[in-house]
Amino acid sequence: AATGRKALAYIPDAKTVPEPTLEALRGVDILILDALHDTPHPTHLCLEESLAIAARAGARETWFTHFSCRMDYRAVEPTLPENVGLAWDGLKRRAFPATNRDGIDPANPGESER
Repeated sequence: AATGRKALAYIPDAKTVPEPTLEALRGVDILILDALHDTPHPTHLCLEESLAIAARAGARETWFTHFSCRMDYRAVEPTLPENVGLAWDGLKRRAFPATNRDGIDPANPGESER
């Protein structure tokens, strides 16, 4: 991930993240990670497990998703590290340049950076 290029990692519906994957995540710009409950769960990462993975990954920003409505957003959000947040419907983050390698904006192909 530390190639000078921006990178996005999306890991939903997970219970574990293998060591080789953790190594590949190091320095990723944006990490989106499952965090189903604030207590352990048999088939999904819980908040504590996701926080540990986020810390090891060292992402510029981490967003937890797929969390249960039983997790109190207002109570949990202020306890998270500065670069970690609970995602919400409609959240938008830019992980990649708005243009392709030819300088063309795919959303507006008639315009370019040239």
